[in-house]
Amino acid sequence: SPGGNGAGILRVDPVAGTGSVFVPTLGGYSANFVGGMVFDPYRQRLVFSSAIGSPYEHLFFADGNGNVQNVTAGLFPAGVSLTGLSPTGDGRIYCNEPYGSVTPLHWFDAQNGYHVLYASDGVTPMQIDGTGYYSIDGMIYDPGTNALFVASTTPAPGFPQAAVNIRKLPLSADGTRVIGPVGK
Repeated sequence: SPGGNGAGILRVDPVAGTGSVFVPTLGGYSANFVGGMVFDPYRQRLVFSSAIGSPYEHLFFADGNGNVQNVTAGLFPAGVSLTGLSPTGDGRIYCNEPYGSVTPLHWFDAQNGYHVLYASDGVTPMQIDGTGYYSIDGMIYDPGTNALFVASTTPAPGFPQAAVNIRKLPLSADGTRVIGPVGK
């Protein structure tokens, strides 16, 4: 933080050029990733993964006054790192676990329930290319196509090394599964 204010999310006054700690944190690895902090228009909250009050990372919501709500403490007592946070505007927030995790993609519903994103069969957890080796470096929801766009520097077959690969994951109308083929 500029001026040595400590770890946290800063509120910056662009006119005065000053900043203050809006939400103090203990830091966190996930907030450094693309999509580690986003604004959710449905909840009117900042959504971010960090450590607050304990060394464990969790997903938090912060309102305009800096009040925070830990969304994942009951689900993951030992913490969880979530990145690629992609709010849809209707209460859903898609996410993934970083580090090239073999876990499938997940999403939160409007009541903060945590769900697995399924493949088109509605039973198999969605994994890009069918493996956990596709490392997601960024993810965004596109309302015009009702699809997730994911970016990765892990090359897909036939792509050059270190190239940024973008994949389109078309979603079902209710957003619970990926329908159709994953676009390359």
